[in-house]
Amino acid sequence: MICKNTLAHANAVEWFKTYFDLCGDYQPNSEEIHLNPMKLLDIYSEYQDELKLDHEELLEYKSWRKVWFNMFPHVRLREYKAVSGEVYILPINF
Repeated sequence: MICKNTLAHANAVEWFKTYFDLCGDYQPNSEEIHLNPMKLLDIYSEYQDELKLDHEELLEYKSWRKVWFNMFPHVRLREYKAVSGEVYILPINF
């Protein structure tokens, strides 16, 4: 199954594209997009909240997850986010 030809599936695909563009980190050496570590259910809640505001048709969680994994296999959740621990202080120009 790639994606069913329904309004709910089309809405989900468009939402995913927008979400990944806004929240994803495009990897310079591959086609992958990485998202910060979080639960899939939290992302699904964001999807529900945003589409409910527009009174759009929603997918159930299981179908929503299938759309993500079938249409966007190049998008992954990070297991952790590396932080270097370095602090950069920018000079103040007067």
